[in-house]
Amino acid sequence: MSSESVLIQPLLDQLRRGDPSAVGKLTELAYDRLRRLAGKMLSQSFGAVGREHDLDSVLNNTYLRLHAALAKMATAAKTPPTPADFFRFAAFKIRQVLLDMADRDRRLCHGRIEPTATDDSIVDPLPGAVDRGRSPEEQAKWVEFLVRVDGLPEAERDVFQMHFIMDMTQAEIARETGLEPKQVSRAWLKAAAAIGKFLPA
Repeated sequence: MSSESVLIQPLLDQLRRGDPSAVGKLTELAYDRLRRLAGKMLSQSFGAVGREHDLDSVLNNTYLRLHAALAKMATAAKTPPTPADFFRFAAFKIRQVLLDMADRDRRLCHGRIEPTATDDSIVDPLPGAVDRGRSPEEQAKWVEFLVRVDGLPEAERDVFQMHFIMDMTQAEIARETGLEPKQVSRAWLKAAAAIGKFLPA
């Protein structure tokens, strides 16, 4: 178990007992990983979003959504049981944010300004100007790709999102999930083979 996991597990146990004070500590522990991810995705995959928002704006959107979801879990005394489950849940919330941003940009390109938010989303409104960066077609391809991640078998989806979305190494994934390194590699290869062709250039 990594040093990060050693710190996270007691907080998950605390949260599962219904103690909301663990929420802030959990999101703080995830903050650095979220920052790395946001920077990577802004520079490599969501350039148009980066032209509308700075890194802190995107990071705070993800951070607040994760914090809100964990707070709901504390109220219900229900939380991811292990650090690996926590990382998978964080990846899911990040994917929600990215999909919302891509969809909002697409609708802005078509002159529709008002965002559509899910019940637990934190949305910072975009300016009323049409996005002149990434085309609607390019945005649509990224939305399709991220949605296809959800269609993968569970084991492959978990490994893919932890590696591609959470920016974890395969060695880290093996430690967090308890899988053998070869199992992680096989799951990654299967996932990449299944949806790699949909990855926008």
